[in-house]
Amino acid sequence: SELSKSMFLLVLDDVWELDEWWGEVAGILLGCAKERKILVTSGKVEVSEGIGAKMHKLPKMPFNESWSLLVRVALKEEHELESHNLKNMGVKIVEKCGGLPLVVQTVGSLMCTKRMTKDDWESIEKSEIWKWKMPASSSSSEIFGSILPGLILSYDDLLNYLKSCFVYCCIYPKDYEIERDTLVMQWMAQGLIDQDKGIDVEVTANQWINDLINRFMIEETECKHLKLNDILHDLALYIGEKEYSHASATKHTCHLSLLGVHDAEAPKHNASGAARKLRTLLCNSDSNSNFDSLLDFSLVYIKHLTTNFKWLRVLSLERFVMHELPNCIEDFSLQKYLNLSCSIVSQLPSSIGRLCNLQTLDLSYSTIEELAKEMVELCNLRYLELKDTKKLEFMAAGLGKLSNLRTLHRFMVCDDKGDTRGCNIK
Repeated sequence: SELSKSMFLLVLDDVWELDEWWGEVAGILLGCAKERKILVTSGKVEVSEGIGAKMHKLPKMPFNESWSLLVRVALKEEHELESHNLKNMGVKIVEKCGGLPLVVQTVGSLMCTKRMTKDDWESIEKSEIWKWKMPASSSSSEIFGSILPGLILSYDDLLNYLKSCFVYCCIYPKDYEIERDTLVMQWMAQGLIDQDKGIDVEVTANQWINDLINRFMIEETECKHLKLNDILHDLALYIGEKEYSHASATKHTCHLSLLGVHDAEAPKHNASGAARKLRTLLCNSDSNSNFDSLLDFSLVYIKHLTTNFKWLRVLSLERFVMHELPNCIEDFSLQKYLNLSCSIVSQLPSSIGRLCNLQTLDLSYSTIEELAKEMVELCNLRYLELKDTKKLEFMAAGLGKLSNLRTLHRFMVCDDKGDTRGCNIK
């Protein structure tokens, strides 16, 4: 009602899918007067066609601007090209980028890692990857197909360990802002980070993140979170092929994300499928969803976890409406990351102590009241996240035995000196 009285310009930036929300928005806004406008930007022609609006195709970046961008990213100073007689080759590389800023940036960052020699630059300019064409059967957009060769060229130049870490990021949905520490913990849980003697694995992981940022493969947001550009997200999914999925799992799926799945969609994401190789399962509940449906959804997942997912290493049940975890959690002997943040779990089962490989236990913002005494058996635990656990009254006795612990946000002692359940000051 307030909108009907006002003039406005609504900008919907970087829209890739219309889904159900567009029908609701259109019903409210498209009947407004001419003084009210909607501007939608997208990399897909199908979005414009679905909206039924007039489409304005943006021209590609002019050559001189593409050239300036490449020089700024790859060299900083143009005179360096002249002194090494590489300008003609640089011009050819810019032309192959097709006036696409993202390609110019990523290829420029690749060139920045190379020596200023004819051989190194020629390996980029004459790469066979530039001739690559999107298969006719592919459902990917025309724009993605035109951008992909330059991005694959940059991806292909990454060291193998960076390739695996980059592709893993596509387990999160598009536009999802990933906490840096969370990504580090999950990389560790998947065994993607080699532990060099004398160097903390966290230091190595953060250096790898910085390497990917410098190569324009990952973006760092203003609040220091991480995200993939939409096109690079498509690239990572394209490379991950059958192993990564944001939909129903198959026998080939190793990493499954159900982040943002609504209760109405739950049945098609059945956890009792054939995903016997699953190593990552990321779930959360939508705060706008029906409580009873979410409770049923949670129980379905827990019921099938132990029977199907013996190889699971990363399990996130953030905001799930479960009062407790079943004792069968002990069957996940390989699990290294367990996220129960923002959940209504009040206590952990005694079998939690049998997760001998567990490195991360996140109970932040949960309603946890008591830590199981068996937690002292988690000899490999590095991160115990307890931020804003207001109902937690004391720590499990003997927690000092966890010699590998690196993160502990809270520590409480028992007020009652005769209470042996928790830690006391002696």
